[in-house]
Amino acid sequence: RLYFVLLTPAVLLVGLGWESLSQVNIGQVRFRILLGAVIVLVLSLSVIQDLSSIARSESFGFLIGTTPQVDFLDKNLGWYSRATRRLYDLPQTEKILVFWEPRGFYMPDNAQADVWIDRWYMTFQEDQTSEAIIEDWRQRDITHLLINLNGMEYEKENNATYQDESWVILEEVLDSFPTPELFGDEYAVYTIR
Repeated sequence: RLYFVLLTPAVLLVGLGWESLSQVNIGQVRFRILLGAVIVLVLSLSVIQDLSSIARSESFGFLIGTTPQVDFLDKNLGWYSRATRRLYDLPQTEKILVFWEPRGFYMPDNAQADVWIDRWYMTFQEDQTSEAIIEDWRQRDITHLLINLNGMEYEKENNATYQDESWVILEEVLDSFPTPELFGDEYAVYTIR
């Protein structure tokens, strides 16, 4: 979205480029015709790609009402859709913390998405023991955790800002809760009681 501001100058540059290149001839071939053919080819391939993507997502079926919303979301959002639907089964008074999942769409209002993907990092910096972390959550009336397991693994393998100790503490915290409800191998919902 932030790059839309650059579209106007880019269009001017493309127009100037088109104007100067369209006057070039290579032998008997006008460069304008060759360039125009390439542009039409690229636009055609883009339209074909977009139409096939729309067809795979079953967007049209959803828009005309032949595909139910639940089926549409399950197909396009995968386990995320099922996990967030589970959060709606919880009473509205429950508070849910989300880890390593920045998307907040289709989550209930009582769930707090991890927009900056730093919730565990900040939690560990504030309270560096499993007991202190759990106590802090209980004082804040947090009742459930939704964890994006793929996001957690990615951060564990690729983000050097986390200390190794933080992962040990996370494991201690999660082991202190009942067995989580798993959604595929992507999401886990923990109950804090």
